[in-house]
Amino acid sequence: GRITFWYAPGQHQSREKAQHASKFVDSVAHIFGVAPPPHIDAYLTGSIDDGERLLGLDFFPENSGPGTGFGGRGGWAGMMLLSDPRVGEAYLHELVHVAVGRNLVSRNSLFAEGIAVWVGGSENRSPKDMYAFLLAFQRSHPKVSLSDLLVGTPPDGHAGVLALYATRGLIIDSIYRHSGIEGVKQFGRVEASEEEMVKLVPSLVGANGQDINAWWRAETQRVVNH
Repeated sequence: GRITFWYAPGQHQSREKAQHASKFVDSVAHIFGVAPPPHIDAYLTGSIDDGERLLGLDFFPENSGPGTGFGGRGGWAGMMLLSDPRVGEAYLHELVHVAVGRNLVSRNSLFAEGIAVWVGGSENRSPKDMYAFLLAFQRSHPKVSLSDLLVGTPPDGHAGVLALYATRGLIIDSIYRHSGIEGVKQFGRVEASEEEMVKLVPSLVGANGQDINAWWRAETQRVVNH
């Protein structure tokens, strides 16, 4: 299809995952009503360290999968680093970024990662797996609020980061259920800080007048159940 896969030494090819990835890119572009990228070069490595060294970097901040040694990067003129052998070619989260990144520019911190989780999950988890993780996180952290995740540094290390990503996907899912795909795309054009975003969420998801933290926990339970 439209993706050329490049393999570092020791990485194994999966034709099934590669074909799924190519079809997925076209599907995501169709969902959002944008033209898919004409071509993507995807480089598969055994770790994010190996992937970053392809760019000439020996030291760098981990902004994807921090602390795990795995992750992905994408979006630079049709180039991707896929650095999690558990996921391989079908790194759906990063494929979402590449499929729509040229056409749907995020103006807030929640949109881009939110749609990537909503459609493609994160790390080695499907969207529903992410919501199940969020539900377990909420139960084990009964005092953590939505603001605690969206503003500043999430609590509890990597678990908090996963809960943040899942929450972003959950909010996108709720916006879609409330106002459709056009509502999701309009949300991407909203310019707001993290603090302002917390105040905007109730109106975006049809939860005006509700306690937003109670809504966040109830919505997670609803999505997991259904």
